[in-house]
Amino acid sequence: MKCRFCNSEIEPGELYCKKCGKEVRIVPDYNPMDDVLEAQIKGSLEGRKANSINNLKKIKDARRAEIARKKAARKRKRTILIVTLIFILIIGGVGGYFIYHNSYLGLIGRGNKEVAALDYNKAQSLYKRAIKKKPAKVKAYDALAKVYLLQDLYDETEKMYLEAISSMEKNVDLYQSLINFYMEQEEQPKITDLVDAAPESVQNKLDRYIVSIPEFSLDDSPIYDSVQQVTIKSAAKTIKYTLDGSDPVTNGIVYTEPVLLSEEGETELTAVALNDDDVPSVKVSKIYHIKFPVVDAPIVSPSTGQYDAPEEIEIRVPEGYSAYYTLDKSEPTTSSQPYNGPVMMPSGNTIFKAIVVDQNGRSSVVTTRNYIVD
Repeated sequence: MKCRFCNSEIEPGELYCKKCGKEVRIVPDYNPMDDVLEAQIKGSLEGRKANSINNLKKIKDARRAEIARKKAARKRKRTILIVTLIFILIIGGVGGYFIYHNSYLGLIGRGNKEVAALDYNKAQSLYKRAIKKKPAKVKAYDALAKVYLLQDLYDETEKMYLEAISSMEKNVDLYQSLINFYMEQEEQPKITDLVDAAPESVQNKLDRYIVSIPEFSLDDSPIYDSVQQVTIKSAAKTIKYTLDGSDPVTNGIVYTEPVLLSEEGETELTAVALNDDDVPSVKVSKIYHIKFPVVDAPIVSPSTGQYDAPEEIEIRVPEGYSAYYTLDKSEPTTSSQPYNGPVMMPSGNTIFKAIVVDQNGRSSVVTTRNYIVD
């Protein structure tokens, strides 16, 4: 506590200030103005407090109203957004369904349903519409081919693929689809013709269907004068051949050993090689000419003349040959009298004719003798 006069410290319990001697005043002097002032201050404070509370309440109410307004606005926006999205989804769904319904895949899917319902005409129409949309894709062609095959329309199937290939000759997928069709129908020779006529770029991608052409060991240009053997080679699994120029795929003999050309005249040797899928190579043919040497006319004794008595007529027959003769002026053949030894000369005037025939059936020139026996 301090002295109110000199501001010195007054120890507790002291009644007088030790410095200035003034009496220590424990209870302050009453001043009515203090009460008035206090009341004014208190009223002012209470008024401010009330105003502050009211203002605070107004602020809070305004904030609540703003928050409610914003919530309502957000709710309206959210509702509008949801409605808009639902509308877009509905419109998009309807539009998307319509677009897909008439798209390439949509048309194929609709066609498949018609096939399941056995309405092949509608299915064909839908598949053809799909082909027009995307002619380079094979899915619709293959689907249409299946409908044709269900109706046994094999020619229509082949025609469809060939027409598509003619307009898109470098479309490998179309070639492969037609090849698959030929394989299913066991018409492998058509695969050979198809690939052989294809552009080189297509052939390079379908080389598994290009089979090595058979090679003959014997040239066909000269005329041979003896029996010949022909060896046929190919890298393929099987070789088939014919000797009459006919189709070796259907009529051929399976090659297992060299081909013997023993017939005189013209022989057309035709061969194909077949791979593991029985796809044939391009056919190759050669025409061989064999002409055996002309056999000399046989030697017949005795010579032509007049004889007093019959003599034996002999024909000199070379080794490996047979002889035939006639006594009635007719030309001898292999159906005439075979010569097995000397023939006694008949009485009177006789025309004796003889031939010899080799192992290949080639006849010699006729030897003629005129015998007169008195």
